[in-house]
Amino acid sequence: LKIENQEEIKEEAKEKFLKHYESLRENFEEEEWQRLLRITVLRLFDYLWSEHLSYLNELKESVTWRGYAHRDPLVEFKREALESFENFHRFLRINLIYYLFNLSVKKEVPKIGRNDPCPCGSGKKWKKCGLLNTPEHQERMKKLKEIKEVHDD
Repeated sequence: LKIENQEEIKEEAKEKFLKHYESLRENFEEEEWQRLLRITVLRLFDYLWSEHLSYLNELKESVTWRGYAHRDPLVEFKREALESFENFHRFLRINLIYYLFNLSVKKEVPKIGRNDPCPCGSGKKWKKCGLLNTPEHQERMKKLKEIKEVHDD
């Protein structure tokens, strides 16, 4: 697969991401959205940072052997640690975009308990509603769902 115009592809991907981002953001209050972003970034940062530190520990152990190849271990460690840190930042950005692009919002449908009033409007408890299996009840419930969906949107 040969990519002829990378700029067009980048712009199209950016547009798709921004549309998805805005559609997600519309589903949350500002405070909730900021909290979701903060949690996502912190979890991702925590995971990648621990991976980075593990790599640095391994690097510290392996770089000492480079002295036998007439290379300064400290210079080698600094060079590779800097490269690893730059990779950490790149992976953070890439994974954050990936998580946000694949994030989806699931609307929770409240469960009706047996002793809760029936949402059909009969005034009886759910377990005692005599309309449960009738077409009238099904029709009322369908209308209620449609009304809730309109108000939720």
